[in-house]
Amino acid sequence: MKIAIRADATQLIGTGHVMRCLALANNLNRLGAEVSFIARPVGAQLASLIRANGHALHEVPDDGTSTGPAAEQVWPVQKQDFDSVVSAKLTHGADWLIVDHYGLDAHWEKALRPHCARLLVIDDLANRPHNADLLLDQNLGRRAADYRSLVPEACEVFAGPLHGLLRPEFAQARPRSLAQRGKNRPSRLLITLGGIDKNNVTGKLLDVLDRSPAKAQWTISVVMGAQAPWLEAVKEQATRMEPPARVLTNVPDMASLMAESDLAIGAAGGTAWERCVLGLPTLMVILAENQRGAAIALEQAGCTLNLDMDLIQEDLPQKLALLTDGIALRPMEQACSSITDGMGAPRLAQHMLDLTDGNCRVRPMCQQDLAQVLSWRNHPEVRRYMRTQHEITLAEHGAWFERASKDPANRLLVAEIDGIPAGFVQFSKISAEGVADWGFYNAPDAPHGTGSKLGKAALNYAFHRLDLHKVCGQALGFNEGSIRFHRKLGFTQEGILRDQCLIAGSYQPLVCFGMLSHEWLNDRHIQL
Repeated sequence: MKIAIRADATQLIGTGHVMRCLALANNLNRLGAEVSFIARPVGAQLASLIRANGHALHEVPDDGTSTGPAAEQVWPVQKQDFDSVVSAKLTHGADWLIVDHYGLDAHWEKALRPHCARLLVIDDLANRPHNADLLLDQNLGRRAADYRSLVPEACEVFAGPLHGLLRPEFAQARPRSLAQRGKNRPSRLLITLGGIDKNNVTGKLLDVLDRSPAKAQWTISVVMGAQAPWLEAVKEQATRMEPPARVLTNVPDMASLMAESDLAIGAAGGTAWERCVLGLPTLMVILAENQRGAAIALEQAGCTLNLDMDLIQEDLPQKLALLTDGIALRPMEQACSSITDGMGAPRLAQHMLDLTDGNCRVRPMCQQDLAQVLSWRNHPEVRRYMRTQHEITLAEHGAWFERASKDPANRLLVAEIDGIPAGFVQFSKISAEGVADWGFYNAPDAPHGTGSKLGKAALNYAFHRLDLHKVCGQALGFNEGSIRFHRKLGFTQEGILRDQCLIAGSYQPLVCFGMLSHEWLNDRHIQL
């Protein structure tokens, strides 16, 4: 695959956009992709990091327009960026263009469409339209439904921190980190407020901690970016503390540092998901308005206590005192570790590769599909596994389509491979709780492997487009192929209904399967 990524890192927005794209880029590269970044000047250190990971970097001129959450979304502003990106010629022939940028929206994305095969948008705000094939929002509490009016009907939405784009060392350190939680009295405090911390919140926190009665219990480590504007001032401040805090930059193994910490003071940006992977409780600081929703959701989930920076002199010592004996940390550790497993980047990279290689997609069935779907349904090798065994007439088929296509609890879909119809999928009895039944069959002449591609595409549709919680499947007891197929996809067998169906004068059992959304998203086949 050829991949182009458009993301920026500035003192206004920090390094988070580029860093999460870098995590995805590394996984794509491991799958054989060639990745190029397109960015405004990112600074020598970050540029070296991108290139050291084997990716190209093309820096476009900084035109001075805003890149933050309040950036104007008008086309004339975005047109300048579009011209710079096109002139770089890195999107031409790209299998994927990835854009992670608050200042760009559907206008820019639509204009880039002719220059790339597919487009992935990474967003946090759900505040503007996008023209994408795939959209990721890794924030806690986010649902695919939040974007349904903002993206094309065919766009898949990956929502929630299970999809967080993190470096692999966090998932690798997870077992060790969780195993040591709660074994000792808490004593190691980690302060990490991102690579920039332009308002020197770190310095304000150290000032309060230095005067706190609880400071004697804690060994304090501070992590800052090498280009942070207040780095030298914080270093000097840290040496004056008693005992001194240590200030670290260019930390080679952040996962191990977090795993060895008992408590963090951190921001509600991308590092929040790193801490969750490792079960590290946090006193949360909101550094930007777009972080507020995630911070509130994390506190409601029991992972954090949020700090009020307007009352920090009183708030920080009080909340720190609540956690000194470690008892209150136990439920926070458990809540954190349940949020995400750190495997979002390899899962997304593999999904992008699957879409590129197999190019299997499902789309709504239409009137023009009736004859072909009927021919599949009436084929002897399909019909013999159906509960309705007789050959369906065109009139019956048309009446069924008329009813089912108008029923909001139904979705009738045709699976296509490289644009050629290859099978039928139906989700039915879709409940308000997000539970649905499914049924499917391949075209009888479909090539070997079509079933697996159809199943994956259909389940991605169920969990990323329909936002379902559970998919239920049934197979007649003699249909060994369907039973194997469900198990191969990762369904759990939930029971057998004895003598449930009368087929050709003989009662047959019905084998029942179920798949929960988190089971599909936690793909067991993805390995580090």
